[in-house]
Amino acid sequence: MSISHYQSCKKDDLLPRELIFTGTFMRIIPIRPTQLLLWMFSGFLLAGCAPEVVEVQRKTPTLFPQAVIETTPTVDGGGSGRFVFSSYREGESGIFTMGVDGSGIVRLTEDKARLNQPAWSPDGSHIAYVRREWPTNLEIYVMKADGSDQIRLTRNFGSYDIEPDWSPDSSQIAYASSQHRSLDIYTMDLASFQQTQLTDHLGIDSSPDWSPDGEQIVYRSQRGDNNEIFIMNADGSGKRNLTDNPASDTDPTWSPDGSKIAFVSDREGFEDIYVMNSDGSDPIRLTNSLAKDTYPAWSPDGKLIAFYSDRSGNFDIYVMNANGTNQIQITEHEDFDGFPDWQPQPSRLQAVSIQPPYTINQRNITWLRQNAIQIPSITPRAYYDDLLLAKNVFKDIRVVGLGESAHGTRESILLKLMLVEFLITEFDFNRIIFAIDWETANLLNDYLQNTEGLDDPAEILATLNDASWSTEEMTDLFTMLHYVSNAQYQTWPSVTVAGYHNLSPDLPMDQVIEFLKRVDPAVAEQALERYDCFRRYAPNWFMYAEVSHDQKLKCSDDLKFVYEDLIANQDEYEIASSLDEFSFALLSAQLVAHFEAPYRTGAGEILLETANIRNAAESIQWLVEEGGGENKAIIWTDNIAIADVDTSSAGFPVSLGDFLKVFYGDDLLSIGFAFNSGSVNARTFGMGNPIMPQDVHPSPEGSFEWIAHQLGWPAFLLDLRGIDLSHPGAIWLDQPLYLHSIGEYYRDDDPEAYLIQFHLPTTFDAILYIDEVTPSHLLPSPDE
Repeated sequence: MSISHYQSCKKDDLLPRELIFTGTFMRIIPIRPTQLLLWMFSGFLLAGCAPEVVEVQRKTPTLFPQAVIETTPTVDGGGSGRFVFSSYREGESGIFTMGVDGSGIVRLTEDKARLNQPAWSPDGSHIAYVRREWPTNLEIYVMKADGSDQIRLTRNFGSYDIEPDWSPDSSQIAYASSQHRSLDIYTMDLASFQQTQLTDHLGIDSSPDWSPDGEQIVYRSQRGDNNEIFIMNADGSGKRNLTDNPASDTDPTWSPDGSKIAFVSDREGFEDIYVMNSDGSDPIRLTNSLAKDTYPAWSPDGKLIAFYSDRSGNFDIYVMNANGTNQIQITEHEDFDGFPDWQPQPSRLQAVSIQPPYTINQRNITWLRQNAIQIPSITPRAYYDDLLLAKNVFKDIRVVGLGESAHGTRESILLKLMLVEFLITEFDFNRIIFAIDWETANLLNDYLQNTEGLDDPAEILATLNDASWSTEEMTDLFTMLHYVSNAQYQTWPSVTVAGYHNLSPDLPMDQVIEFLKRVDPAVAEQALERYDCFRRYAPNWFMYAEVSHDQKLKCSDDLKFVYEDLIANQDEYEIASSLDEFSFALLSAQLVAHFEAPYRTGAGEILLETANIRNAAESIQWLVEEGGGENKAIIWTDNIAIADVDTSSAGFPVSLGDFLKVFYGDDLLSIGFAFNSGSVNARTFGMGNPIMPQDVHPSPEGSFEWIAHQLGWPAFLLDLRGIDLSHPGAIWLDQPLYLHSIGEYYRDDDPEAYLIQFHLPTTFDAILYIDEVTPSHLLPSPDE
C-alpha cells in the first residue's frame, strides 16, 4: 500500500512522509493508540478522504525501452476476468467488482462505514476487506464473492487491523495490526481464529503478501527513517532485507510463479512500480510517471499487473503488461478508485468455508466448568464458605492484589469484602492497602482501632463523593473490619488499613531518622540535616521543582548519601537492630530518593508517569514491610493498576503490577475482575455531572466475558497460573481478550471505549468473573 498518494487528499488528512511512533500514554481505559496514530490513519491505508483533483505539470516522460505506452485495450490476465476494488463513486468507500476492462461494475456492499483493501481468496469464492468501525478502530471482515454473509474476523478494539492477504491454501489470513501499539504482521487461523504475531519492533511492519508456496511472507518494514522490503518465513523466522535502498520501498506483492516481487519505490523521485527477483536482485522500473503509481496486483496468469494512479488528476485503476508496456486506464471517475485485486478462476481450489468465529465452542465451556471455582451467591450476608474450595489458590501467598473492572458496582465490592474476610480469618492477612490518600486511610484506621468519636465509617466515606467509596457496600466492609479487629476471642491478628496515594516522603524520612537514632545517633543528626533540603517543601512538594538546578543536584546527592551510607554500614546496623528493621530503613531511604527524582529531572511525560507509578509501587512495598516482615497484605485497586504489563519498550509507562511482580514474584497473587452485563454507577461526561446509574452494553462476542457468560454461573474464580495453553479447551485464552474497564465516567454511545485487551495468563494470576452487576448503593452526600 502506498503512503504518499494520500498527500493529494484534504489538508487535514495529509500523512507525514516519515512515520514515527511517539508514545502518549493513556491510562489504559481503554487502551487506545496514540493521537498521532489516530491522525495518521484517518487517511492512511483506507483512502480516508475524497481526493482533490490535483493538477500535475506534465512533460513527455523518459521511459525504459521496454515501457512503451500502448493503446490496445486488450486485458485478460487469466482468472475469472473480474476485479474487486474499492471506490467512493457512490458516497462512502464501498467494495465493487467489475470486468478487467472496466465494464459491468457491481456494488457488493451497502454499508455506511468505510470499506477498503479487498482481497480475493485463492479459490475466488470469498473477499477479505477492512471496515472502519469508527475513527479509532479498523477491523478485518470476510464475505462471499457476491457480498453476502459478511463475517467480522478481528475484534481488536482500538486497533488498526488492515491489509488482509490470504494464504495460498486459504487456511490463514496475514494482516497488519496495531493491537500492541505499533503496526506489526499477524496471521489468523481461519479454523480456530487464533492470532499469531510474527513481527515485533517499534517501526511499522505492514503490507504482508504470502509466497505462492505458502512458505514465506514478504512485507514492508520501516527501519529508522526508511521503508524497506523484507521477507520472512511464514512462522516469523528468518527475517531479511531484500531492498536495502535509501529510498522508500513499499507494497510488495509476489508474482504467481514466485519468481518476482513487484513493489513501489520513490528511488527515482516519484512513486513508481518496480519489479525484482524474489531474492531482491535486478530491480527494474516499470512505470515512469510524475504522479503516484501504487498498489501493484498481479493477474492470476502473471502476465499483467494492475495498480492505481493519480496520473489523470484523480486516482483510477490501470493495467499494464508485467514488463511495464501497454499501460491502460481501466476506470475513469471523479472519485477515488483503488485497491484492485484480480479474481482467480472460481473453484480452482476446494471452496473456502468460514464459520462465524465466535460461535459457542463446547470444549471451552467444558474446560471452564472443570477448572473454574463456582461462587453461587453474592449477597450482603453471603459468607465466604463458597471460597473454601479456593484455599489452594492462596496457599503460600503473602500479597494479594484485587483488581476491579468497574468502580461503581455492588457485586464487585461485595465479592472483595468476602475475599478480604476470607483472607483475614483463614490466612492471617493483617493489612489492607487502598488506592486512596494516606490521610483518609489514617482516619479509617482510627475507626478500626476504636478511636473515640469515630462510630460510623460512613461519615468519612461520604465525603469522598466516589461511586466506589461513598457506598453502603464500603460501609459494610469497614464494619466487618472493625468487628474482626476487635472480636473478643479472635485468633487472627488485628487489621490495619493504609493508602498508597500521595504517600508523603515525610513518613519514610521519619522512619530512617528513628532507626538511625537507635543504632547511630551521630549519623542520625547528619541525616536530619541532609533531609532538610527536601523536607522544607512539605507538603507542597511541587515547589521543590522551582529551585535552581544546582540546588536540586546538591539535594539529590544528600538524599542518595543517606541511602548509600546505610548500605555501607549494613553489617554494623543489622547487629545493632535486626535484619527486618534494617531492610525497612533502607527501603524508606530508597523511597525518599526516588520520590525526589521526578521533581528534579523535569522528565518527559512517559518517564514522569513511570516514575510516579514506581513511587506508588514502592509506597505499597514500604507499607507492606512497615513494622517488620511479617505483614500479609491485600492491595485494593483496579485491573489497570494490578495488571502485570511492561510496555516500556513501546514507550508506555510500566504498570504498577509489573513493579509489584518484580518486588514479590510468586508471593504476589493478582486477581483481575470481569463482568458480562448490567449497570454501574458512573458520571456522564461534563463538568459537575452527578454519579448516577448507567446501563452497560453486554460484552461483545469473542471477549473473555462473552465466553464466560455461556457457563451460566453467577460468578467464578479461575486460577490462570500453570494452565496448559495447548489444551484444546484452553487455547482460546492464549490470545488478546477483552474485559470491561469502566472508571469514573461512562458514555453509552461509545461502549467499546470501555474495553481493554489483555493476554490474561500473563497479565493476571487469576480472574474473578461476575455475570451481572448492579449499581453500588450510594451514601447520601454530606450536604443532604
